[in-house]
Amino acid sequence: MNRLKELIDSLDLSTEKFAKIFSISISSVNRYTGANKTEKREIPTDLGIRIAEKYNVSLDWLMGNPNAKRYRDNTTDALLEVYNRLSDEGKNELFNFAVFIEGRGKGNG
Repeated sequence: MNRLKELIDSLDLSTEKFAKIFSISISSVNRYTGANKTEKREIPTDLGIRIAEKYNVSLDWLMGNPNAKRYRDNTTDALLEVYNRLSDEGKNELFNFAVFIEGRGKGNG
C-alpha cells in the first residue's frame, strides 16, 4: 500500500480533508496516493516534510523506505510543542509533575 494512503486512512481523513489541511488539490492527493493510476506522482519533498512534521512520521517511512520506522523519535520536540500550547497554570502543573517523576527515578538509583 502507498504510505501516504496508509497514513490518510489511519488518520481517518477523507481525501478532501487532507487536501484542505495542506492547501493542495484533491487531484494532487490522488496522484500522490496512487488513486489516479494514469498520473502517479511522487510527493514533493517540501510537502513530505510538512506531512511528516504534522503527523510525527518519519520522512523516510513516508517516502517508502522499507527499513524506516513509521514514527519519528522526537519526543522532546513533541513535548515542547504541547508545553507551548498550555496555559500558564498547565505549564506549572506539568513542571511539577516532571519534578515528581525525576524524584522517583533518583530513589531507584
